[in-house]
Amino acid sequence: MFNQFLRIIRRIRRVLANRGIAKSLQNFETYKSEKENSETISILIVASGSVLIPPTGWGAVETIISETIPVFLQNNIDVSLLNSESYFQWRNAKRRKYDVILCHSDTHMNRIRRNWKSVPIIAITHYGLAALPEHWHKSYKKAFYSLSLADAIGCLSPAIYRKFLTLQRNVKLVGVLNGTSFQSNPEYKDTTKFLVLGKVESRKRQYELWHYGKKRNIEIHFIGQIEDIRVKKILIEKPESQDSFLGPRSRSELSRLMPQYSCLILDSEGEADALVLYEAQIAGLEIITNSASLGNQDSSLAWIHVIENEDDLEIATKKIKDNPIDPFLISKYADENYRWETRILPLIGEIRDLAAHG
Repeated sequence: MFNQFLRIIRRIRRVLANRGIAKSLQNFETYKSEKENSETISILIVASGSVLIPPTGWGAVETIISETIPVFLQNNIDVSLLNSESYFQWRNAKRRKYDVILCHSDTHMNRIRRNWKSVPIIAITHYGLAALPEHWHKSYKKAFYSLSLADAIGCLSPAIYRKFLTLQRNVKLVGVLNGTSFQSNPEYKDTTKFLVLGKVESRKRQYELWHYGKKRNIEIHFIGQIEDIRVKKILIEKPESQDSFLGPRSRSELSRLMPQYSCLILDSEGEADALVLYEAQIAGLEIITNSASLGNQDSSLAWIHVIENEDDLEIATKKIKDNPIDPFLISKYADENYRWETRILPLIGEIRDLAAHG
């Protein structure tokens, strides 16, 4: 009976959204480039419609969209943003002409192609397990095949590119780099503290890392919304664990808090190209991650430690404790190499190429 009630509630929500009554996510915005001339092109960015842009809390894809729009405008590209499930907002979007559509939502490809049959589309998939088909959720298997409706698929890591090359031969694959506009000032530390940043869920393995830290007396703090049932159980049974699981923080709080840590750990089952790795380096943190979460990071950098098991993790944490790298050096490198102004240029090149040759 309760499940039936939940289904009715979900159906009502969908109807309200389609009728344009769900006001909070009725986003269709337009932005004019800084200089209008004959070379100006127009793009439509399509988001999921499930989180506000810019996000009020955590939302990596929505953060990417909000941070890249100003860079598009600087590069003589007009931008329209459609972040809604509402039929009325989609109809508003159809009233304008676009040279290219940039889709950041795996689930919207069919709807986009139905509405814009002849406009070139670049679809960027942000699915963390995209390079690992053996772990794909049922819904992503369906979403993957809808990506073939695009003219080009943006791959956020070399691993995704290589895997899609074996699975998807009908669509052009392009490498897309993430970047950041994050602002934070590095600082020297007297003690070594480790940070795990992101939604607390089984895929990101915070539960296992918490046990690792307790076993070896390593101070690890976990920042992010807690969804893993195992962690929720720990918080009830061991209230002192709240000193480790700090809950979500705003980006302004993260800007202030992150430099207090020596290292960020990302030991996830899979990530596309995690923003937290870029943001942590801006704050001067070393990185411990695995090959499934490495994304576009350069593993030859002295502060990028790639692990595959608990023994590797132990070696990396000891190395950071014994021989820390200057956080100002890390931050300087990140500031010079990870900013959107340069990272987004390959994508802009693909957009302009599609606009010219369709």
